[in-house]
Formats: sequence, C-alpha cells, structure tokens
Amino acid sequence: MADARLRLIEGHLSPVVVPADPVVFQSGCVEAFVASWTARGFAESTIGNDIGVLERMLAALGRPAWEVTAEDVDRVVGGLAAAGRAVSTRRNYLQVFKGFHRFLEVRKAVEIEAAFGVRLVCPVDEYNSARHVGNDSPAQDPPPAPERVTEFFGFLKARIGTARKYAPAARDYALFRTLYHAGPGPGGCRCWMAWTGSCTGSWTTSAAGSPAPLRCSVTSPGGSWPPGRSATGSGT
Repeated sequence: MADARLRLIEGHLSPVVVPADPVVFQSGCVEAFVASWTARGFAESTIGNDIGVLERMLAALGRPAWEVTAEDVDRVVGGLAAAGRAVSTRRNYLQVFKGFHRFLEVRKAVEIEAAFGVRLVCPVDEYNSARHVGNDSPAQDPPPAPERVTEFFGFLKARIGTARKYAPAARDYALFRTLYHAGPGPGGCRCWMAWTGSCTGSWTTSAAGSPAPLRCSVTSPGGSWPPGRSATGSGT
C-alpha cells in the first residue's frame, strides 16, 4: 500500500543561461538603467549627458562594471586629474558610475552572481571620491584686516539698540564674538543663523590657525553689513 502512494520523480537542475559575452550583458544593463531614468522623469538633456559620461567611464575602466575594483577607479580618476579635468567633472564621472553600480546591485545582482560568479561590491569609496571644494574656498582668500573686523563687530553691537527684537540681535553678537575669541580649530567652524529676515556668517581659521574670520555677512530688517550690499550679499 505504501509503495502505491509514493513515486520517485527524477529531477534536474535548471540550466543557467550565461550570456555569450559579458559586454553584451552589460549593454543590456545600461539600456535598462537609462530606461529607469526615463521612468523617474529625468530630463532628456540630463539623460543624454549622463549616458555619455557612463559610456566613457566604462570604456576607461576596461572591464565589466561587476569586475571593477577600487584600484581601477583610482586609475581612471587619477588619469582624469592628470589630464586637467576639474574636480566637478571627476565627481560627476564617479556619481554616474556609482548610480549604475547601485542599479546592478538592486536589479541584476542575482543574475550576475549566477552567470559570472561575482558578488557585487561598489568600488567607489571614501578614498577615491572627489571631495567637494567650493569656488569660495577660504584657502584662496586672505583674512580681513583688524580694522574690518572692528567695523563688523561695531555694526553688530550698534544693531542691538535699534533691532525690533533685542534677543536675536544680542545672540548674534555674542555668538560671533565667542567664535572669534575662542578660535575655531584648523578644520574651521561655520555657522548659519536665521531670525526675522536673515543673519548669516561664515568663519574659518587662517592658514596659521589663528581665529581670524575670513568671510562675514549680516542682513536683517535693521540693516546690512558690509554697507552697500544687497540682502543676499556677503563681505570678505
């Protein structure tokens, strides 16, 4: 009776369809990645620019994205730097490639591991990422003269007596004075404060590490400093 209820069924492993050429498989992945841009509503101009960047990045790497190592990224980024490419350009190359690699991790990781035996690990890390440096880097600007610093604090102090709200004006003066006398570390200290209108300030140490403010601006309903600047202006 038991033999009548049980039957032996021969099974077999489903064959894995391995692409004949990894380049062909990657091309299909690129097309799917571009389609995701369209689905997310990216502008045609943005898609066109980023496609070119991605294709140039992949060509420079010289191997499928899932086989790229951190050393490969170092080599390509170093070549871009040696060729005089701007930091923003290098950062854009890395950003587009990192987005493509993330797409592979989310959508194609199982297929890639089954077909090529590679587990995806992003090769872009903190050591080959281009660090953002603004055009207004403090390293390019000399500290202000003592007279200009005195003028700045004189403006803040005078504003306390005419401000519509005493507390925010007094707070601004106290905070800027504290930062100036305390002397932020070499890494710099930036602070942005907002009150009725706006009050913004940026402070960084000088090259020698002294507590010298490099960039200061204040705008509010009670006046602005430096004189003659617009509500969005800044002084140096």
